[in-house]
Amino acid sequence: TSSRACSLVQSMAFLPELDLQIHIFAFKRPLSLTRLLNSLQTAEYCGVSISLVIHIDHGASPEVIQIARTLKWTHGTLTVDIKTSPAGLREQWINSWNPNSMHQYM
Repeated sequence: TSSRACSLVQSMAFLPELDLQIHIFAFKRPLSLTRLLNSLQTAEYCGVSISLVIHIDHGASPEVIQIARTLKWTHGTLTVDIKTSPAGLREQWINSWNPNSMHQYM
């Protein structure tokens, strides 16, 4: 099924400006973050570039910050957004995605 899914994605050449993003909200669960990032890193994206954005609120555990900063994301761009003042999950969620074009999807 993976090869069938990749064939479908690769046949979508009519969407060259497609910009896919994955947003993660992290705070104080380093083991959960590591497990999630390992899963995302080993996933099959069929050659499509996927931007990864990790949002970390002020006061997060040092382990979470270290994991995010040292991640080698091989599927596209990586952005680590560390808040300098407490924002809370609701505010982070609302302000996490500001599309620059009609072709940006989260």
